[in-house]
Amino acid sequence: MRWPDMPRLCQEAGLVPVVEPEVLMDGDHTLEVCRKVTEEVLRNVFIQLNCQRVLLEGIILKPNMVLPGLTCPPHQEVKEVGVGEQQYQVRLTDRRPDEEQDIDEVANITVKTLWRTVPLRFQGLLFCPAANLPNWHRLV
Repeated sequence: MRWPDMPRLCQEAGLVPVVEPEVLMDGDHTLEVCRKVTEEVLRNVFIQLNCQRVLLEGIILKPNMVLPGLTCPPHQEVKEVGVGEQQYQVRLTDRRPDEEQDIDEVANITVKTLWRTVPLRFQGLLFCPAANLPNWHRLV
């Protein structure tokens, strides 16, 4: 049995299926890479669900949050500064993806990703926040 069959069979049995596509946090991928992969995964999930004639209003989607990989190196804000004819790159700050200042960015990118990929008629969304993301309660 293929995974797209399962939600349809659940609905035929009177159950509400939970569809849980997930981009894992393992690895050193950036937030942008996770966003692109998550969008591709969600688009393909909904294509498969439509092919199986799954009633989208009758499922719960449990997607991943768009997060950089657990081993993603800290990113640095760099500003180019010109002094005379010379150009210099000045490192402003080192930020880890899990710091509080990035929580709003994660939330915004996750919501935008869902808006771009989830059909409008879809109604049920479930998030189980990442345990290793500090202040995750601000996202929900």
